[in-house]
This record gives sequence, C-alpha cells and structure tokens, in this order.
Amino acid sequence: MPITSLHKRTAQAVVNIFETGSARGDYGRVVHAKHDSGQLTYGRSQVTLASGGLHALIRQYCETPGARHTSGFISYLSDLANKTPALDSDAVLHGLLKAAGDDPVMRDCQDSLFDNGYWLPALKSAAALSLPDPLSVCVVYDSHIHGSWKTIRDRTLARAPDSAAAPRDWTTAYVATRRDWLAGSPNPLLRRSVYRMDCFNQLITENAWALPLPLKVRGILLTGALLGEGQAGGARALRRTSPMMRGDDVERLQRALGVAADGVFGDRTLTAVKEFQQRNGLTADGIAGPTTMEIMGL
Repeated sequence: MPITSLHKRTAQAVVNIFETGSARGDYGRVVHAKHDSGQLTYGRSQVTLASGGLHALIRQYCETPGARHTSGFISYLSDLANKTPALDSDAVLHGLLKAAGDDPVMRDCQDSLFDNGYWLPALKSAAALSLPDPLSVCVVYDSHIHGSWKTIRDRTLARAPDSAAAPRDWTTAYVATRRDWLAGSPNPLLRRSVYRMDCFNQLITENAWALPLPLKVRGILLTGALLGEGQAGGARALRRTSPMMRGDDVERLQRALGVAADGVFGDRTLTAVKEFQQRNGLTADGIAGPTTMEIMGL
C-alpha cells in the first residue's frame, strides 16, 4: 500500500500523542525527567540533548532567516554541542525553548529535523523489511523516535526471519518483542512506556492496518479535519514542509498568488504566501490555512 501524505500525518500524530499528549505535537514542550538518559528533551517529538539532536535543531534554527530568538540561543550553542549537564536545569534556556515553540521558523525546523532524521529513515527501514502497511510504518517510526529500533528488529528477526512472507504477523511479533523489552527494562521511564505497544496492539486488534480515520489513540480522536484534511471547503492547509507538499491544490494556490505553478510548495511559494498575508493584515506565517484560502477565494 503506498504511504500517502495523510498516512504520514496520521502516523506522526500517533507518535506526537505518545511524546507530548498532543496530536499536533507540542513544539515548545521542555522536559527533564529523572532517569532519562536523553537528558533535556524538547519539542514536537522530544529531541534530546544527549543525542546531539537538540544542538542540531537550535543551530539550524539560528541559521534560518527570520528566527525570533537567535540572539538568546547563540551563547548556548557551545554548551549544547558539548551536551553540558547543567543545561538540564537552566531556567533561562528552558524559557527560551518554550518561547521559540511559538515561532513558525522553529516549527518548520522541527518538522524538517523529524522528517529527515526519523520519518525518512523509518520509511527505508520498513521498505527493507517489506512492511507495506501504514500501521507497520507507524510502528517502525515510533521506534526510530523512541529508540532501539535495530536492537528490537534483530530480536524479532531471530524469531520471525521472513518479514516479507507475512508482514502483519512480523509487525505483531515486533510489537510483542518490544513490549517485553520495555516491560523488563531497569529504567522506570521505559517500563512506563509499554502503553505505546499496548496502543499498537489495540490498533492491530482493530485491524487498523491502513490507519483509517477517525482513529482513537490514548483517548484522542484523530480525524481528517484535525490532521489538515477537510479545511476551507475540503482543502488541506498548505505550507512549506520536508518533503515538500505537492498536488493540484498547491498549483491552484500558486495560480492565485501569481507565481509559477509547478504544484510544489517550495520557498518561492512560501514567500508569496507571506507577502499576501502581510498585504491582507493576516499573521504572516506562510501557512495557507482556512482564512488565507478564503480571502484568496479558494
């Protein structure tokens, strides 16, 4: 089954719920939990200081034109690169991170980081094992975000070596293997996270291999409207993402803006949307959502 953009948004929403309790993700969430080997964690899917991911994110943010909080972060780049433990309890840094979560530039940087660093590798990992179902890809993506994908993959392959012959059975075996591993971990944070596998087991029981909407995860109902479908007369909210959004709706937007209509929402389209929003007294966030679309007559 081809993985569509809606499958991607659904899978990412599931993991966002696991990470921050929000389907859209809490871009400004700052956490430092006792026993967390990742040290300080931040953002939509909780990038960590210990992995070097937090430094990479803040460096990318500071290098992006228009970032609102660059001056505040500059002095922290060296300590972030060195994974300095004192940052775990640095109230000034935590305040900066929370404030930056409201900046569209930070949100774009996080989306790009998680796409390139986690989503695309998860797609490759699933393809290498011939796991075509969106739910299987979601399980793989969750492990790329949460950690130890390769360890649990290899343990599962030892029990069920032919994932291509029965991909759903293999995914089910993987979830069971990972649950056992989490439940037996000496780390209490990992032991408590068995709920992630319990959620996947419930979706498997419901035969939700295509991640059909509406879908309930930990009490949150995922719908097309929540994930960007069905807005403004059936149109999705259009924005600069990585990989870039493509489609007839992007081409219609470009024609309305008077830019070259290639159907790809890139930097040129982003700039045109922001300029349109500025001219019309809207928040110039570059996202062609319901209000922007309505004023354009789309």
